[in-house]
Amino acid sequence: MGATNCAELLDPELMRPGRFDRKVRMPKPDTEGRFDVLQLHLRKKKIAPDVDLMQLSRDLPGLVGADLADIVNEAQLTAVRAGRTEITARDMYAGVDRFTQGELRPPIPTTNKLPISVFAAKEAGIALVADLLYMKHTRIEELERDLMKIPADDPRGA
Repeated sequence: MGATNCAELLDPELMRPGRFDRKVRMPKPDTEGRFDVLQLHLRKKKIAPDVDLMQLSRDLPGLVGADLADIVNEAQLTAVRAGRTEITARDMYAGVDRFTQGELRPPIPTTNKLPISVFAAKEAGIALVADLLYMKHTRIEELERDLMKIPADDPRGA
């Protein structure tokens, strides 16, 4: 058994009959799958009543189990740093921010306005593209399904 994200880069000898005979695609989990994964990772942790796992799973399209585990771990660290024993919704979204944006950096100095303008333009572009994608595909999973209709080994998929 083996796993790869780039099957086309494997040595053809590995794919000879009798070695790796079957290819299985593992799509990313949908909303309900992410909900189940979050429940699994939080099953032994104390969570506050304000944590809505279904909403959180809707807010995290495209993430896989390992990503969700990282978010839960970051949320737990946030709660511990704040001196709490249970994870709140705020902790969960702090975990999301930490996972998606990385370490907090010091603020950009306001003496030079150019970096602030560049950053603002980038963020506006991200928001615009996300909004346009949402208008066309009300759910990111629908967009992923549309994109996955082209096989990975098809030249149009490159």
